[in-house]
This record gives sequence, structure tokens and C-alpha cells, in this order.
Amino acid sequence: MLAILTYFSCISIVAEDMNRDQLIRLIEGARTSVEDVAFEYEGEQRFPRREESESQRLGPEGIATTYSGTYSWRNDGAVRVETYSTDHSAKMSAHSILSTFAGSIESTIQVDGQKNGQVEIKPHDLMWFQQTGYYSRICLRDLLMARVKSEWEFRFDGFTDIDGKACLVINFSSPPIPDLPGLIRSAETFWVDLERGGHVVRHELRWNDDLVSVLQDVRTERFEAESGREVWLPVYGRFETHVAFDMKQKKTYYPKEPVSIETYDMLENTLRLEQGLKDEFFTVKAKPGDLVSDQLKKAKYEFGQYLVRAESERAKPVSDAEIRANLDKMLNDADVMKNELKASSPARSGPDWTTYAPWAVSALALAGLVVLLVRRRAGV
Repeated sequence: MLAILTYFSCISIVAEDMNRDQLIRLIEGARTSVEDVAFEYEGEQRFPRREESESQRLGPEGIATTYSGTYSWRNDGAVRVETYSTDHSAKMSAHSILSTFAGSIESTIQVDGQKNGQVEIKPHDLMWFQQTGYYSRICLRDLLMARVKSEWEFRFDGFTDIDGKACLVINFSSPPIPDLPGLIRSAETFWVDLERGGHVVRHELRWNDDLVSVLQDVRTERFEAESGREVWLPVYGRFETHVAFDMKQKKTYYPKEPVSIETYDMLENTLRLEQGLKDEFFTVKAKPGDLVSDQLKKAKYEFGQYLVRAESERAKPVSDAEIRANLDKMLNDADVMKNELKASSPARSGPDWTTYAPWAVSALALAGLVVLLVRRRAGV
């Protein structure tokens, strides 16, 4: 115990001068070395406030979505989440797969009686995994590392105690965009448990000074593989949103009480470690000649057509004119827009506050374009 306290005391002394490379080594040093992890989970989303519960015609408990699924992760960053969800407001069920490997994300979703899902391929962005029903909501180690390696500004806020654990507190702020000085800036704070696998045990997202969401009550446990290697994993977490829309005054507000609450529980008896998950596991499956195979080919074409630059062009900086030209091209293409709308359907992300606030559609579209703009300028 004394050694641990001395270790954290030394880190606290040098934290203010720590650069990104040192922070990366610190986080990676806290991680365990199992090759891959897979397990099943279950959870629900509910709306505790009467306003949202009544607007979606939910029961007295406000349960909007129930979900279960399988979460798989490999130590090179490959992730696959397969979910089965039921939207109790729309009385609709869906099966979805979202996976990332080798710089792109593949997804497919089937709603109710559909024989084939809508297949898409998108550029790699871990925020696609931060949707209702995905266990990635409470597994933020990869997102933390992505923030550390990004252009986001960061600072250390020292250490704080969470459930008897000394956790490193790191704050990140999205970079300002000169062309959009009035744009809302995002700020994310991560509480990192360096003693237990470097997992994020609390996370807050703010838009300017307003609290948007909180991940909290994350509980981690230690598991051991047959090889003798150990791994710490989050077995439970609670995610809250704090954004609402006043239909009478036509404006967004940020209540202190949660607008929606999501919970995620690992089914520990399903945990499988070091199975040797291969690359093909992290792709959308399709049989030659079927509709999904055709959709996959089309999705790969669109991904290359709109989002991948030629090898000889990738080293060149992306100009504002090129960004705007590409965005215009995407917006004017009906097929791409149709796919984007399907990607953000309620069946995929659950009946979050955006599903009953029409204003959110245009706001999210603008946010998506801004994210693309930032990512292109950062060279991502």
C-alpha cells in the first residue's frame, strides 16, 4: 500500500509537466495484457421524468428500451458489438452489428421481420460506439486513448477518490474552429483508475458549461485467463443524459435530474478470454450472391468514393475548399443521405431525447458536419 501511495504522489508532482507521450505510457502501463475479451450483457434505458415518459407513452417505470448483446474486444483496438433491442414506445425490435477493424467501421441492422439488414461502412470514429444499447457506453479505455492522441486540448486536474480508488482526472476540450467562433465547444472529463486496468470509472461531457451526460457507478472486477494473465473489466455502469427540449419555449435546457438513464450489466458467466479472435470476426458477415453481400459491395464503394483519398494524395494537407466541396458532394447525393438517415434511425440508437424532438435532426446533421470538418483538419 505504501508503494502505491508513493507512486501516486510522484505522479502528482510531475503531472502538470506531463506531455502526451508520457500520459500514453502511463495509461498503457496500467492496462493488462490479455489478447482478447468477449462476453454477453444486458440492460435498459428508462426516462424517469414524467415529461419524457408521457410523451413516449411509456409505463409507470418509464422503460423505453431493453437490450442484450455480445461485446468483443481485441488488444489492437478491434471491437465488435452485436445487440438485440426492443423499443417499447415504437413496439419495434432490432438486431444490429457494429464492428471496427483496420481503419473503418462496418455496420448492419435488421428491424423486425426484415430478411436483410442495411449495411454501411464508415470512417473510423469511436463515437459511433457511444450509442444506447452498446456496452461501449461504459468501456471508455479506447475513447480515452483516442482523446489523448487527438488535437483536443488537455489538462490534469490531479487525483480524486472514487469508492476508495485514487483516480487520475483528465480534462479535454475540443479545439476551436476559427471559421465558427460561436460554435459550442465540448469538454470531456475522465476519471481513470490506474490501479485496476486503467479503466474510466466516471466520465462527464459538457457543452460549454452545461452538463450533457454522465457515466458513473462503474464497477470493475478482476478476471484471470487460463494463461495466467489477468484483466480488469467493467461489469456494471450507469449512463445519464441531462439534455431536454422545451416544446413550448422551443429551446434546449439542461436539467440537474437525469432525462434518461441507461444501465449495463455484464453476464459474468459468459466471459471468454483469449479465444484468438481473427480479423474476419470483426467484419460484417455476408454470403456470396445474397442481398447483404451486394449491399456490402455498395457500401465499400461509397466509403472509397467519398471518404478515402488516393494513396498519393493522403500526405497532402486538406484545404477548406476541398472539405466544403466534399461535404457538398455528400449532401447532394440522395443515396448517401438516405444511408446516413438510416444510420441514425431510432432502431439503432434507441428512443433517446432526439427521437421526439424534431429540432434535433437538423442539429445532429450540423454536428456531424462539424465533426467531419474537425477530423479532416486534424488529418484523421
